[in-house]
Order: sequence, then C-alpha cells, then structure tokens
Amino acid sequence: MTTQQIPVTPAHAEILAMPHEQLQQFAVRLFEALLASHEETGHVQQVLGGWEECKDCQAANDEGDGSLCCDKAKERQRIVRAAWSLR
Repeated sequence: MTTQQIPVTPAHAEILAMPHEQLQQFAVRLFEALLASHEETGHVQQVLGGWEECKDCQAANDEGDGSLCCDKAKERQRIVRAAWSLR
C-alpha cells in the first residue's frame, strides 16, 4: 500500500509549523467563532421571526444598518471577524 502526499498550501504549511500550544489557542478561537456565529444566526432568526424581542436588532434590520444591532450581536460579530484574521 502506498500513501499519497496531500498538497500543502503556504497557509496550511504555516499552521502545521505552529507550536502545539499556539495550535491549541488557534483551535479554541476558531471554536469560539463558530459558536458565536451559531448564536448570532439563532438570535437573528428569533428576532426576525417574531419569537424574541430585540429592538436594536429589529431596527438594524428595518434600516438595513448592521451598526444599529444590540451589543451582544456586535460582540459575536467581533469574535467572528477576529477569527478570519488568525495567524
């Protein structure tokens, strides 16, 4: 049986070269971003569906301006944005 080499992109090679502790921190931040994204999606669905009341997020939707959303939504969005710049 032979093994196949998986092509490694520069970004993938950078991740593979990380020390174990840094890789663990990277994984935790990605998990936190995934969780924040899931929570934000649920919040928006609840508000727009009329099952949950959040005046700020409703105003953000009505005006088409995400900067009007509630503080919790802004924090979740910040966590997700930060994960996109991990290195």
